[in-house]
Parts: sequence; C-alpha cells; structure tokens
Amino acid sequence: MAGVDAFDIARKGVTLEELVPSQNMTDPQMDGTEIPQYKQDVGSVFKIGNYVSLPIKDIDTIASVVQTTGKAVMVWFYFNRDEWSDVPTIKYPDLNLYAGDTSRHSVTAVDFALYQGKKALIIEDSWGQFFGLNGQRVITEDFFRARNWFAAYPINFAFDDQTQPQPQPVPVKPKYAFTKPLVFIPWDNAKNQPANVALHESQKADVIALQNILKYEGRFPSNVTSTGYFGSITAKAVYTFQVAHKVAPLSELDSLRGRRVGEKTIKVLNEIYSL
Repeated sequence: MAGVDAFDIARKGVTLEELVPSQNMTDPQMDGTEIPQYKQDVGSVFKIGNYVSLPIKDIDTIASVVQTTGKAVMVWFYFNRDEWSDVPTIKYPDLNLYAGDTSRHSVTAVDFALYQGKKALIIEDSWGQFFGLNGQRVITEDFFRARNWFAAYPINFAFDDQTQPQPQPVPVKPKYAFTKPLVFIPWDNAKNQPANVALHESQKADVIALQNILKYEGRFPSNVTSTGYFGSITAKAVYTFQVAHKVAPLSELDSLRGRRVGEKTIKVLNEIYSL
C-alpha cells in the first residue's frame, strides 16, 4: 500500500480503533474481521473529502502544516528494521527504497521540536504504545531528509462543518495594492513564534492579502487559514507564482525559492490585483 491508497480508503471512511481493535493482529486477521454496520456508520463520520500532497524531505513544511492546521500529517519512511528505534538513525546509507528487505512504513507527524539542538518531528507510530516512546518516535531532520518518500494531510473531513470553523473561501478575485517588500521569517521552535516578531507584525496584513491571492490562484492550500505568517508554505506558493508569471529569470527565482516578494513581484501583483 502507498500513501495515495491510504487516502483513497479514508475517502470511504475509517472507524475508531476502540470499536475495531487491531493491536497485535496480523493483516489476514484484520482482513477477516467482520465489522457491524453501526461501526461502519461511525467510520463514515471520519471520511475525508480530499488531501494535500506535500514536498518530500521538507521538515519545515511538515512542521508548518501541523502548527497552522492543527492536523497530523501522514509521512512515509523506508528503513531497515534495526534502524527503526526510539530515535531512528541511518545505519545503511545505501539502502534502496525498493529492495526486498526494505521496510516501507506510514506514520503520522503530530508535533515538532528540537532534539539535541536540531529540528525534529514527533510521530505517532501504528505499532502501538508498547513500541518506541509510548507509541511515539522522534524523527530527526537527518533521518527525515534521507528516508522520507511521501507526505500528505487530509482536508474536508465529514465532521468539519459541525465541529470547527472552516477557512473562508475566496469567492471573488482579491483586490490589494502592495507597497513594500515582504520576506520569509523562520519559526522559533523554542519560543513557538516567528523568529522576528516585530517584522512579522509589520508585514502581517500584507502577507494575509498575499496568501488570499495565492489561494485564489490555487497555489496556497485553501483549507489553511491566512495567518499573515510568511513561512515555508507561503514561500513555496510565492515561488510557484513567480515562476508562473515569469517575474524574473528562473536562475534568480531559484536562488531565493520564494523567500522574498520584492519590487518585480510587487509590480506583477499590482498589475493583476491592485485596487
């Protein structure tokens, strides 16, 4: 099974572990379990409408989605079994994703942190609470960059409209006049805030307008609230905007990867969206 297969199943609905226990069961045992209709009905509440694929091996984007949406992100890894410890480490640098003895495994990233001074994700493992750190593991940036091969998160759960406010759609073409450059701001994990709060506040209104425009063009996730924080998700969306509108030579755009909205980008934005 691959990531897209899991989300195809989730579109039909997924019931709760406490209703249909699967701990310590083999695949044939789970496949042979009869699920009463009422338990299937519960599963229909947890079906999704769609999902958003994310760039692989990009730990900043995963952390940003977890922080911004409050949702877990499904991430897939490949490894040799003896690498998959409480804090997985690379023991076989030349391991092939498609080798017969390679394990391919899906988990959910639920939080982010610093581990020994480096970026890391906290993941919930499907192996249960008796494995890892009470069911969780710490995925370092080094391991993530080496062994991640799929990442995505669900949107439009069946229960969303009933239990939580949805981001407002952008039904009409946005209108806004940009007057100053906007720049990417790293996230301070230790303080759980933008690394430069003053700069964030000074450009927040402009970035919200920018994010709404990027949503309108389909470059920014429509289910992610326009917060005004210029992080990794916004930078990637800006980069696709700059490339699509040929704001500057590709070599110039590649050097910044969307981390700055400068004079050339502002000119194009205002030509299309200015008041």
